This record gives sequence, structure tokens and C-alpha cells, in this order.
Amino acid sequence: MLEYLQLTDIYLFTTNDPNQAVSGTFAYAMSCACPIISTPIPHAREVLTEDTGIIFDFRNSQQLADGVIRLFNDEPLRRNISSNTLQKIVSTAWENSAVAHAMLFGEIAGDKIKVRYNLPAIILDHLKQMTTETGIIQFSKINQPDISSGYTLDDNARALVASCMYFKLTGNEKSINDIRLYLSFIKRCLQPDGDFLNYVDENNKFTEQNKTTNLDDANGRAIWALGYVISLIGQLPGEIISEAEAIIEKSLLRIGTVHSPRAMAFAIKAYITTIAT
Repeated sequence: MLEYLQLTDIYLFTTNDPNQAVSGTFAYAMSCACPIISTPIPHAREVLTEDTGIIFDFRNSQQLADGVIRLFNDEPLRRNISSNTLQKIVSTAWENSAVAHAMLFGEIAGDKIKVRYNLPAIILDHLKQMTTETGIIQFSKINQPDISSGYTLDDNARALVASCMYFKLTGNEKSINDIRLYLSFIKRCLQPDGDFLNYVDENNKFTEQNKTTNLDDANGRAIWALGYVISLIGQLPGEIISEAEAIIEKSLLRIGTVHSPRAMAFAIKAYITTIAT
């Protein structure tokens, strides 16, 4: 059934029973990112909004037809509803539901019960899929990389920190290549005056958005990422540490021009991390 639902353009839930509270196939359709048109059972009224589907009145065939025609004639709307529907249902996945229940048990039990988790293995498949020879792509459409969104300093700084954390945790030397790649992207964004640019298009060109958007947060996050790299001195290869030190030394010359509290917090975090090292 799930395979059929994954091939479905529009899912119709047309029960005429107002006493039907929920539907399993309805939930499965949401998990498969199906745009849904449904009669107003309680389940539909709870989860469907104008962003996640269409509700029509019981036995109103005209409303049903109008909804189907509307979605078939508007592919962007259909895709947007599909994406929103999937995001809406994520919190009800078994794994997330289990975590929510465990948190509730812990809150009720207080010190009487100690909740323990068996953490799953770390899987980097999506991170790898989002990464090209340039760096990590800014956005994806659900789980598919959207290369048209280009790249950002912001996201490559995040990816650099994540890769460093993974290396620190596992010692997996394959992640060193990823660290080099994301660090190289940060270095490319560094400007002669010590500032960083943030936006790079799919053709590896800096975009005009760099001139119209406040870049403080991206600059602060890049400095934090560099500080995190430096904190792994003695663990990462020396040339990576030296490169990060050279970049951060130049960038700190302009830190006085940053006025965003969050960006300043990132810079402080980098400073404390490197001092502690």
C-alpha cells in the first residue's frame, strides 16, 4: 500500500460517516507526502489546513470535483501541499512518538524512573547526498538536493562543525576529507578585509544577495566553526588546524563591526573554545 501511495498524485478520503474519528490509510497517505482531499472527519479537521490539504463537505460532489481540478491544474500548489503534509506528520513517526512518550514518563515519574535511550547509529547519507565538490547545498526538496538554491557560508559552517563532532566521536578518518571541503568553502568566502560573504550560486559565483542581506549571523557561525576545528588540535591533521587558525586570525580583525547578539555569541563561543584548548 505504501508503494502505491508513494506513486499517488492526490489522495481522496471520501467517507460519508461523520462518526469515523480517524483513518490509518489517511495517516499513511500523509507519511507518503500525498496531497489530501478529505471529508471533515475529526482526523482531517485536526491535521488538514489550507497548507496541508483540502476539506470538502459530506456528500458534496461539486466541492470534491473543484478540489481535484484545482490541485491537478496547479502543480506548484500540489508540490507545496505535499511538502507541508510530510512535515506535519513527522512528529508522529514511531521514533518521535517514542521519544515524546519517554519525555512524558520522565516528567511524571520525576526521580522515580531513569529514562534510558538506545541511540541509533549515526547515518550520514543525507549529508553526503547534499554535498558536492564545492560544499554542502543550501536547500533540499524533502530529501532531494536542490542545486538551484546554491550554497551558503552558514550551512557549510554547520556542516564543518557536524563533521568535526562526528570525527571526535568516532575517529572515522574518512570524515577528514569532508572537514577539508567545508573548511575550503569557508576560506573561499573570506574577503580581503576579513569579512565573509555568504551566498554562492550553483555556478560557484557570489550572488547579489550578499549586498542586500545582513551577513552577521553567517560570519559569526563561520568563526564558531573555525574555533571548533582549532579545538581539535592534536586530533586533526596539522595543516587543517593551521588553515583554520590563519582564517580566524584574519576574520577577527573585523569582529568589531558585528552587531548581531547571536553572531557575537558565536564569536565568543569560538574564543572560549580555542582558549580552553
